[in-house]
Amino acid sequence: MKRVTLLLTVLAFSFGAFAELPISLDLMGTNGMGPSSITFNGMWSINGPQLNMNSRLVFYFKPNATTYTEVLGLERNGRTTFYGDTYFNKLINATGSVYIPNGQSYWIGSNTDTGNRLRMHHNGSSAMIDYAPNLYFRSGIDTKVTFLANGNVGIGCNPQSKLHVDGGIQATSFSLNTNNYTGDWWIANSIVANRDNTKCYNVQDSRTGETTFNVYGDGRVYAKGSVGIGTTETYDCKISINGNALIQQNNGYGYLYLGDKYNYLKYEYGYGLKIGVWHHGGEVKDVMGFDAYGNVSIGVFEPNNATKFKLKVNGPIAATEVVVALKENWPDYVFSDTYKLRSLTEVENFVNQNKHLPDVPKGSEVEANGVGLGEMNRILLQKVEELTLYIIEQEKQIKSLRDDINSLK
Repeated sequence: MKRVTLLLTVLAFSFGAFAELPISLDLMGTNGMGPSSITFNGMWSINGPQLNMNSRLVFYFKPNATTYTEVLGLERNGRTTFYGDTYFNKLINATGSVYIPNGQSYWIGSNTDTGNRLRMHHNGSSAMIDYAPNLYFRSGIDTKVTFLANGNVGIGCNPQSKLHVDGGIQATSFSLNTNNYTGDWWIANSIVANRDNTKCYNVQDSRTGETTFNVYGDGRVYAKGSVGIGTTETYDCKISINGNALIQQNNGYGYLYLGDKYNYLKYEYGYGLKIGVWHHGGEVKDVMGFDAYGNVSIGVFEPNNATKFKLKVNGPIAATEVVVALKENWPDYVFSDTYKLRSLTEVENFVNQNKHLPDVPKGSEVEANGVGLGEMNRILLQKVEELTLYIIEQEKQIKSLRDDINSLK
């Protein structure tokens, strides 16, 4: 026979309020069984306490004469079980809520602010979780969220920075703000996958609230001030690039607009580079082109290398001077002793038959192919030099005839 005397303060719930009921129980009887029941306020009955043969002290609720419900178990090693775990295999096993008053803490591990621990605390206005060295949230054996002692937070990874995410981040609004308005800049309103092309990301001047940089959902970018790429010196330009810039073709075209959308530098597949301007007739026209073979066209455009001319102009050209460099065949050879000058009779016969001078292109050829300025000047000079020889010869004949006439007098 065993005798156990307990001095208990029992919290009984009566009419919506807690009441403290001090009682003293003398646990004795056959096989360690104590009193059969105790009733509080006529509402709750407890069968026990019962000290079983395994040295466990078990409290039961007895809502009626035949029903017993375990509510609390105490073991000699200090383990305590609440509400229903009859195997006592956990230090504390609670089914329902566990209440910790304000100003108190729930400790796991060390119960001081040093050492390895997890502490949950509420001071009446704020809730706090204190941990050391690290805190992990897991699903099974997989770590999902990590809090390190150095303040780094990782989602799906071991964090290498203050926030490290292995995967995408999606939010309707995401702000980075120092809350220090003595600084120059702050970032606000970062929106992911916004389908109506509103702002995805913008930078504002904290002093004025004015937006200075925007990236839109459709890929457009707005910058209020100057932008330097690879350089901080913009030379009062809206964009300054230290390095190469690439404008890729889209459906065979790539545009660089200057001033407005009516003046541009354009790449056109198969034609090369073109310059377009607002035409005085009220339309935009390509006015100048450069093909892949180094040919230049003004007012007329043909596919790459379709023209044999390095410069082709549709329209008149005005210049103070034009220099044509001929590498050979300048007609000084007309005055050579070996040059065979046609007789005037031969020239007359040729003209009567062909309707143009010898060595001069006929009109149909000029209409079809044009005429080379340098080559035409060479031909004209050749004819002038030949004409000079004819005049010299004619002068000799005239002088001979004059002499003959004078001798007959």
